[in-house]
Amino acid sequence: MSTIKIANFATGQCLHLEKPIKNLKGDHFSLYSFGFHPVTKQYKVAHFLGDSIEGHSQNNDKFSIIQVYTLGDESWKDIRTPEALSLKCVRNSGVVNLDGTIYWLTEDIIASWKYAIMSFDLGDESFKRIQLPATLEDCAHDGPPIYWIREIDRKICLVTIQSSHYLTRRLHGNLLIWTLDDKMGQRWSQKYNIQYSPSPDYILGPNLVHRDKIMLQHRDCKLYSYELLGDDSETKMCKVTKLLDFRPHKPENMKSYICVKSLVSLDEYKKAGIVRIPRQREGWKLKRWEAWEHKLRNKEEMWNNIYELEHGRMEFSQTMALRLKLLLPRIPDEVTRQQTSLKISQIIPYFPDQARSLRRLNCVDQKRDFDDLDARMDKYKDICEMGTSCSNAGIISQNHGDNEDMET
Repeated sequence: MSTIKIANFATGQCLHLEKPIKNLKGDHFSLYSFGFHPVTKQYKVAHFLGDSIEGHSQNNDKFSIIQVYTLGDESWKDIRTPEALSLKCVRNSGVVNLDGTIYWLTEDIIASWKYAIMSFDLGDESFKRIQLPATLEDCAHDGPPIYWIREIDRKICLVTIQSSHYLTRRLHGNLLIWTLDDKMGQRWSQKYNIQYSPSPDYILGPNLVHRDKIMLQHRDCKLYSYELLGDDSETKMCKVTKLLDFRPHKPENMKSYICVKSLVSLDEYKKAGIVRIPRQREGWKLKRWEAWEHKLRNKEEMWNNIYELEHGRMEFSQTMALRLKLLLPRIPDEVTRQQTSLKISQIIPYFPDQARSLRRLNCVDQKRDFDDLDARMDKYKDICEMGTSCSNAGIISQNHGDNEDMET
């Protein structure tokens, strides 16, 4: 195929993007990565381009260039790596895109375990090398350990298991999973030591564990889910659930992701691609879509209403405070007058004056937006109650001063 398809399952849109190099020999989907940078708010596609020698592609050997495309731009651009890196590690061990940074394994002859993790920041397009845990164990009587890079609970993870001494593709022994807890200090901790027999044939990724459940694929190409029980020194699997029969496809052709729905329209990014929309949606999908749109419209109306109420309350409070301050000199008692002045100052509330963003939000941002709306409404109610009590206190103090004047 000469195009890359970027699909939004929530909107049904697909963006067909031309590959940077058409009909590239040895090209594979595992050499592409798609991610979102939370700071720049940009979606980017990265392609690991294999080195060529005298025009012949060597895609199973090394690469020195990462090709990057930013959605909305008109062309790809080449970013040169600090050195020639192993493309074979990228294909065999996987790629993780987390918080706008791509991570993958590479060979490192200086390191004790001959491997390290490379990272590429999609924002400033910089590279960094991360060392593997120093306490990895190796079994001399077994074959070489196999490594994968994965993601668990928004953290980079290293998954390792021993291979057979005679059949390197046959895995056995415990499945060790390490998490990178501190990127700057490069501090690792062992999260799981999973006792498993028979061993899996393929470690799914980039998302492997979700809510203490792990997905593993057997040699029969069937996908299973297991609950994990125990601690980092001894973890056992129980309550197996069959998820999928993937036969006759190979295990390496499957990937797993945690899906976050988004209403971002791909029409905004169609400079270098073609956006296609299904001609018709099935009835239940259309109803879900209309209900979703109706919910969003109601939420925006609520935001507008609370914004108007906040500013109306602020104008009313300012007017009320000015009137009450004119009455302060009529309160003879100094302590009462200071307390009343303090309460009058509390009548004027503070509401953040922020313009509402018109961009589409994904499901996670939508939930956060609803929570913010609830918090703003609760704050408005509290301030209204406090303003009423302060106003009553001011009136009482005023009456108290008037009564003393009459007695005098």
